[in-house]
Amino acid sequence: MSVEPVELALNAHLDYLEDPQHVLSLDDVRRPDLGWERNSDYAFNKGFNDSSWWLRMRLTNPTDNPQPRLLEVGYAALDHIQIYVLEGDRLLQQWTLGDKQPYFQRPVDHRYFVVPVTWDAGQTLEIYLRVTTSGSAKAPLTLWGYQRFHTVDFVNTLVQGFYYGGMTSIALYNLLIFFVLRDRNYLYYVAFIISTVMTLAAQSGLAFQFLWREATLWNDLAIVFFTAATAAFASVFSLRFLRISSLSRRLGVVLRATFTLNVALIVAAFMMPYHWAAIIVLVNVLITIVVVVVAGIFALRSQIPSARIFMLAWSLLLSGAMVVILSHLGVLPVNLLTEYSTHFGSMLEAVLLSLALAQRINTERRLRFQAQADALDASQRANMELEERVRSRTAELEQLNVRLQKLSETDSLTGLANRRFLETRLREEWARCSRQQRPLTVMLLDVDFFKEVNDRYGHPAGDACLQQVANVVRGGLRWPADVAARYGGEEFCLLLPETDSSGAAAVAERVRQRVSAETVQVEDAAFTVTISVGVYTGLPVAGATPEDFIQRADAALYQSKQSGRNQVTVATG
Repeated sequence: MSVEPVELALNAHLDYLEDPQHVLSLDDVRRPDLGWERNSDYAFNKGFNDSSWWLRMRLTNPTDNPQPRLLEVGYAALDHIQIYVLEGDRLLQQWTLGDKQPYFQRPVDHRYFVVPVTWDAGQTLEIYLRVTTSGSAKAPLTLWGYQRFHTVDFVNTLVQGFYYGGMTSIALYNLLIFFVLRDRNYLYYVAFIISTVMTLAAQSGLAFQFLWREATLWNDLAIVFFTAATAAFASVFSLRFLRISSLSRRLGVVLRATFTLNVALIVAAFMMPYHWAAIIVLVNVLITIVVVVVAGIFALRSQIPSARIFMLAWSLLLSGAMVVILSHLGVLPVNLLTEYSTHFGSMLEAVLLSLALAQRINTERRLRFQAQADALDASQRANMELEERVRSRTAELEQLNVRLQKLSETDSLTGLANRRFLETRLREEWARCSRQQRPLTVMLLDVDFFKEVNDRYGHPAGDACLQQVANVVRGGLRWPADVAARYGGEEFCLLLPETDSSGAAAVAERVRQRVSAETVQVEDAAFTVTISVGVYTGLPVAGATPEDFIQRADAALYQSKQSGRNQVTVATG
């Protein structure tokens, strides 16, 4: 064959020889007595098998000028490739390639296997290739001129960039929707898109070129891993998106089983030989395709919203996937359509399913708005019915609120104001007396030896004692502005606005005497108690706080305790 065109498919110019025992060398296959066969016009493709395959071609340069060319083996998933270039019996060039070799060893930086070959004027070369792989044994061969190769490769790079960029954008868009809606359908769909993209990137050699250049073992596993992951997420997405479990329990079980099987294959990919793992995964992908199609048809017949778009989207994707699978199995020839059918199908599928998910959002939004409208109508009717009831119960509720307010401000045992109410009134009276420069008195009262009352007569007697003391303290109030409160435990507080120290001392002494004169009667027991009182009277001034009055009254109370109890101590500021 003469070498002149800048792009030449070599498929029809190939002879091939099978080496099932992997024993033939270059010298062996050059013997004239071997049974070489002529390849068809389609790319060389023998599907999955365990043999080594020898390919040969004879190329002649009929021109008067050297012809630099690039020889491309256009399939990235080949384990081992040996390329020999000979002139007569003289070996001119030799390369060892394949995805079992680190990427940096390739003579041309490309996702496929490309080697430079130069024909001198009038020179005839023989080229032999030995292909051994655990996957599909196919080798589309093309001879390129340098300029033509880079032009076509640039276009292919743009197409690949458009595809991967578009799929990544769709995945990110749906991922953002998942974060907003928290609907796991979007998460499974994003996982499906990413798995699909990574499967195609691994199969096309782009992942090996850009992501894991030296991870040769993982490069084989990645194809099986991401293919199984794609099928797994396709199963679970279809199950949830179409609500299959609510339509058919058996079909839901089948989809879950398909998902489980694909997950098991993801794990098995790390333990099984690649050859068998790849075959099993491809067969399981076919099973998944059938199950998903059946689920889509079932949902379509059940008139599930978005089922039509779902079926159209999956039909496009699965048709492309079917073409690629049949190509890997050797049923279909290797060409541009079979190589990129999954790319075309998956891109259209991603767009259509995004539309289906958007339609689902719109449908659910419309149903939600309708439900809200119905709820609003029902609410208006209910409001009209309840309006009269509300009016009739308004007075009752107001009384109840007053009671609740009072209960929230009242100590349940003694009936006096509680500490929270006391602190509120203290701040109010502090502010008022501060503006008017009027005296304010805080009085703290503590029952002497109250613990002994509890220990000797029991807690019911202690409660009766506190109630009786509370009644006496309440009787010490003179004006509506005075406040009597239980401060805590056996301690009480009197807040006396606009009361000087002499008036406060008189009130304190009167309360002390009345408490000591009262007898507490509980069942068969009768006893008396005394109280110690601390009083502080002062003018609210700048730099002081209401808490300062409490602290000084407490200090006076402490002094009464230290001085023998049952007495009043007045502190003034």
